[in-house]
Amino acid sequence: MNINERERLEYIHSVLQECSNRNIDTAMISQALEYVEIIREQHFKEDETYKDETYSEVCDKLDSGEYYSYDE
Repeated sequence: MNINERERLEYIHSVLQECSNRNIDTAMISQALEYVEIIREQHFKEDETYKDETYSEVCDKLDSGEYYSYDE
């Protein structure tokens, strides 16, 4: 199934709402995380800040705190 970014965000939103209501489905969480990775990767590819680095390198730097994942 091919879905767009908005549909992915709606799915992620629904999963988070279900989790907040203590309705935890690990399969749904896994799917939501996959969608988050797809969306993140698209934005990293579009962002000039990271143009010379691979997606994995950027993620490592974000995780280490070398890059900030929010606007300063």
